[in-house]
Amino acid sequence: MYPRITSWLQELEDGERGIDQYDFPKYAPALDAHGYRRLNQLRDEFVSEASTEKLAERCNMPIGVAKLLAKYAKFDCSQIRAVEKKKWAAGQ
Repeated sequence: MYPRITSWLQELEDGERGIDQYDFPKYAPALDAHGYRRLNQLRDEFVSEASTEKLAERCNMPIGVAKLLAKYAKFDCSQIRAVEKKKWAAGQ
């Protein structure tokens, strides 16, 4: 249901969210190396300021980028869940 992080980061970069040229895809190898493969894993990691800081440090990304990714991951996961819920309800 949730996209792979590598694809999602590229979509961020290619879309409106990439306007500031953070080069989101460059963080894909570090995230993958730490076992983050799907968007929901990333969303689950960003539960507090401390966890966001820890992930930023672990993956060698500026805290500002980590906070943006947290914001986008939470929003996108909620959108995906809403779409899936509608699909499921329509199938009933």
